[in-house]
Amino acid sequence: MQRISSAVFKEVALSALAFFCFAFSLSPAAADRYRDDQGMLSWPQEEMVQAMELYVPRRLAELDVPGAAIAVVRDGQLVYEGTFGVADTWNGAPVRKETLFEAASLGKSVSAYGILILAREGFLPLDAPLEKALPRPWPMEGGDVSALTVRQLLTHTSGLGNNIAAPDSELAFAPGRKFSYSGIGYMYLQHAVEEIAAADFQTVMRDLVFAPFGMSESYFALPSGALGDMARGYVPVLQPVLIILLPFLALSLVFIGAGWALYRFALDRPKYYWTDALPPAGLAFVTAVALVWPYIGTGRMPFILIVTVAYLAALAVLYFIVSFLAGLFGFHGPRDGTLSRGDEGSGRLVSTVSFLIAIGLSVGILSQHIPVPRMPAGELNAASSLRSTAGDLGRFMAGFIQARRLGTEWRERMMGETVPVTSNMEWGLGIGMREAEGRKTYWQWGANPGFASLMVIDPARRGGVVILTNSSDGDKLAQEVAGQVLGLQPGWELPAAAVPF
Repeated sequence: MQRISSAVFKEVALSALAFFCFAFSLSPAAADRYRDDQGMLSWPQEEMVQAMELYVPRRLAELDVPGAAIAVVRDGQLVYEGTFGVADTWNGAPVRKETLFEAASLGKSVSAYGILILAREGFLPLDAPLEKALPRPWPMEGGDVSALTVRQLLTHTSGLGNNIAAPDSELAFAPGRKFSYSGIGYMYLQHAVEEIAAADFQTVMRDLVFAPFGMSESYFALPSGALGDMARGYVPVLQPVLIILLPFLALSLVFIGAGWALYRFALDRPKYYWTDALPPAGLAFVTAVALVWPYIGTGRMPFILIVTVAYLAALAVLYFIVSFLAGLFGFHGPRDGTLSRGDEGSGRLVSTVSFLIAIGLSVGILSQHIPVPRMPAGELNAASSLRSTAGDLGRFMAGFIQARRLGTEWRERMMGETVPVTSNMEWGLGIGMREAEGRKTYWQWGANPGFASLMVIDPARRGGVVILTNSSDGDKLAQEVAGQVLGLQPGWELPAAAVPF
């Protein structure tokens, strides 16, 4: 038997060491015994790369996430770009360094950085009413925004809502009173930038941030030639289905109950047939769609309706198959000691059990991940439409740490002038602050349908990590990786977020 060469042996040993060190760090109990570990930022570069390559593909498979891209910044420099899995399960195209993901709300921090450059240079007032500085007021209808300031919009204390699918300018509370996450506030900021600069938002951000930071593959509005580089996003069937089914079921109980009361007390007909429930159930479905539509938006509603109707059709097929088999084995039919005509003797219990079995069988359908329609290439929204690569967002993070273009004083203001969110969380001028284990991290998360992303910065060590995934379930992976890179156990946990539709 030939001896293993020293080079091969060294490579195998290093791989095993990286794997076991990484696996060891995953355990909270191990973390208690190993508190001096500051995460991958303190690891040798080779070990960090090997650990990523061992761990991330396994977790992608376990979480059913098609692909991910990760960038790590150390001492203010981009030191790692990793790509994993596939960008599109239909054609098997792998995630590459050039693969674009919908970075969603990560664009808010990028936008805030550029907006603060304009504020520092005197083009936008930070604390005076924004409307007075604009050549043309914001045309959004609803409420009075004349007193809103850039500070309130950046810190999510404006009182504006977060439903960018159906935006309005209604204020939920007096500006400055409390924190309430607002995508619509960034739409107002986008309008302000375009009015002040007399140029579209993408052009301004390219001049202020993208070009100086070397972010050559980042877009708020995607050029048609870049569509081929976009990853395809995926969601579990359960997610869009619940958006319609939950209000539908609640309304069905109300409408069917009202129908039963009508037949029983107004029409004096004690027997209520299952066919009597069909009209109120249909009315409940139409009402549910009408109620949900304004919150979802016209662009995404057809997809949700198609998926929901397809699931209900599959559920009906499963029910009839189970019911047919029940009849085939003699479970349907008249009860002992009764006379029957037609199906009148069939047991309601068997039908109910058949329906419950069909629902149980449909769980496998609900867990399947399906592709979502891509965001229109030309859509430009400072709150949600940023499409970028992990490498480019790593370059943004490096530029942020270096205070490039903005300057140290204003970068510190961005992080330091905060409003309270929870006991250990605050929000600065366009970026969140979280304190855990005696350490501060600055962060922004993103969640568009089919995409989940996270950016976390450790200012004390001038480092951080960006994780982009093309699945709505990718937030789990993002939190795990961020926790391991920064040495925070059991992970860097996100606040609870709503379904990103």
